[in-house]
Amino acid sequence: MKSEDESFPIKKAISSSVRALANQKELEVSFTNDSVPTNNDENVQLPIPSREPNTKEIYELRGISDSEALKVKYHNKTLHSKNKPEGELALEVYNVLEKARYESI
Repeated sequence: MKSEDESFPIKKAISSSVRALANQKELEVSFTNDSVPTNNDENVQLPIPSREPNTKEIYELRGISDSEALKVKYHNKTLHSKNKPEGELALEVYNVLEKARYESI
């Protein structure tokens, strides 16, 4: 049995890459059991990796963290809310297009 959580170096590397991509040294990155990542201007919450993450899990977490970092850097919440369409389907398409926009930059 290993005494140290093997995911610690991964969490540290992911946190550093999020701060670098978002270009915010003071950005707080935390890992939670919630499967849906969230962020605001000061904090990004990512899914917590297992104690012994496999390669696939690490790649998925890296993709999620990169997306959240780009959202912090390029997404304008005020403008996004101002132009939000009515209707469930229209809103879903609008949000997907916004994600594609900030990830493509």
